[in-house]
Amino acid sequence: MGHGIDASQLPQLAQYVARLPAGLASYPECRSRGTLVLSAAEGHELSPWRDAMPPEVWALIEQPPLPGAWVPAVLSDAVFFAVVDTHYPRPEQVVQWTRERTLRTARSRMYRALTRISGPSMVLRMSAAVHGMFQKGTDLDATRTDDGMTLRLTHPPHLHGGSNHLANVGMFEVLLEIATARPSRVEMLESEPQWALYHARWG
Repeated sequence: MGHGIDASQLPQLAQYVARLPAGLASYPECRSRGTLVLSAAEGHELSPWRDAMPPEVWALIEQPPLPGAWVPAVLSDAVFFAVVDTHYPRPEQVVQWTRERTLRTARSRMYRALTRISGPSMVLRMSAAVHGMFQKGTDLDATRTDDGMTLRLTHPPHLHGGSNHLANVGMFEVLLEIATARPSRVEMLESEPQWALYHARWG
């Protein structure tokens, strides 16, 4: 068991932490809002895996932060991977779960205004700006293309990756579908240690 993680029970979490330069102490300047931890843990029973995860990850699950609080981004992602390992081990499950999380978030006043006032292209551009309200140390840029939009997520090496990169597909698709009332298609083109690249189409 490396880093206090039972890799046989939590393989993606173990892989995530092993790739970080200083384990769960990596990138202290990178922060995430507590609402991301709350959204990930909501509705998921995780106590059977308490002893399989590092104590600082379990502590964040057992005593979740306030929605507006800033927490270390690596711990927020660790909670995400613990949920994925125990409840959504397949890629399609991760995307569907993120779609459901985004739909719940989209009911908030801010997201209702974002998606109703703006067209799909502006929704994605504004989402890139709003991203900074929830993440420090991670950037999201949106660029219009002839057939949609390209989105590029950048961050320190291995801060995000794997299923965490993939989850953004579901988030972007939901935001577009709300804005257009039509099916959308988002594809992850690249997933690298320091970035992920997506292409979005709608209409």
